[in-house]
Amino acid sequence: MGDLVAVAWFKLLRHIRLRIYVSLTPEDLRERWGEFLADYSEIRDGSKVPQINEFNPNFIPRNYHIQKAIDSSEKGDFEPVRVA
Repeated sequence: MGDLVAVAWFKLLRHIRLRIYVSLTPEDLRERWGEFLADYSEIRDGSKVPQINEFNPNFIPRNYHIQKAIDSSEKGDFEPVRVA
């Protein structure tokens, strides 16, 4: 559920970020807030979960693991980067 909340916050920020750069009317803000609430309700009821999961990575490599693989590969040892 934590990922869904993070997605909702990013969507909220996307809807209101222009407020910093341009002066939005109260009607514009109400419209953006309504768009956000519609998106958030789709996330909460689970209908957007497959779409969200489609773009989330299955694995997040850590820099130190990647560096170990690079260092080993430069020495000719490709075992750390072989896929099972």
